[in-house]
Amino acid sequence: MLRWLATGRPVYAALFGAAIYGLMLFEPGSLVAGLLFAALMARALWRGDIASDVLAQQTGIGVATFAATYVAMAVWFGFGLASALRGVGADAARFNLAAARPYGIWVRQNLIDFLFGVGVCQVVALPAALADGLVTKAPVQSRLTTPIVVVCLTVAGMLAAVDLIGVNRGEVIRLWIFLGCLFQIPAAYVCARLDSRAAAVLVVGTTLLQDALGSSMVGFIVP
Repeated sequence: MLRWLATGRPVYAALFGAAIYGLMLFEPGSLVAGLLFAALMARALWRGDIASDVLAQQTGIGVATFAATYVAMAVWFGFGLASALRGVGADAARFNLAAARPYGIWVRQNLIDFLFGVGVCQVVALPAALADGLVTKAPVQSRLTTPIVVVCLTVAGMLAAVDLIGVNRGEVIRLWIFLGCLFQIPAAYVCARLDSRAAAVLVVGTTLLQDALGSSMVGFIVP
């Protein structure tokens, strides 16, 4: 997608459409990444990196390749993505009901579990990276379109959205792992801005310590 927005070449738009199918096939919950995609498109338009008519036309190309991939999977393998997604959603609803996992409790607890799983340093680094991107003397447009600002705001929005949907309750460490990966970007940004090896060592060391101390919390690995 980034190559498409940077170059305006339709081949990347086509590949992006097929990649969206792959994203849905791998993990339906990761569709919340659409917030990041939308933000990047808005950024490209606002900065004039891509013309609105080109974006509209090539978005159509992406939609076409998505549809072509959908049909190809249905014809060659008999796999219907829409019916599979409906089945996954229904199964999740049944599980939450059978396991007596109410909505309200897990909206709060999911955030606690996820933020612990992501890492203490990474959680602290996100608002620090956002503040660093916003607190400058640059014009408002420049500040809001700074890559780290876009990433921090959309990643926080993605977390809020996937939490409030309420599909995953008590399973966030593994089911939101794609989102956990994105939370590492602000931490890497802060380490780069500080230009300090000690900062990187602190982040990695603290994460490894959390891994070691937290392993006993994972029930299925206990003998």
